[in-house]
Amino acid sequence: MASQALLWFCIFLAVVFVISFLWGRKGKSPSQLSLRSTLKGPRVPTARNRSAPDVHFHTGDDADPGSKNSKSLNVMFVYNGHTFDAYEVLGIPAGSSLEAAKKAFDTQTPTAKNPEQKDFLQTALTAIKISKS
Repeated sequence: MASQALLWFCIFLAVVFVISFLWGRKGKSPSQLSLRSTLKGPRVPTARNRSAPDVHFHTGDDADPGSKNSKSLNVMFVYNGHTFDAYEVLGIPAGSSLEAAKKAFDTQTPTAKNPEQKDFLQTALTAIKISKS
């Protein structure tokens, strides 16, 4: 009999809880999510804008202030928010010639499975072209 009384007591508490929750929400509308950004600065590309990747180039010519003769051979570029080394993407040693980059691009382009991979390889080649000019 004690277990049956405990069951009815738990059911009573559940009903009281539900009624108190519904009573407290009476007259209140659901809160709305504000999608407007108050942040200042560059916008991050969204998933809706996949047609135009976010691409920035950095040739690595910025030497450390303490060293006057150091120069980086890497060519860094940003594609869809991630930083890549153009030479590494094409699979050639850093500082290779533009002809070697074009040859690597021509060998890797037929093996690309989708247009986005081809665009990624083209962006790496473009970054090397910009750094060589």
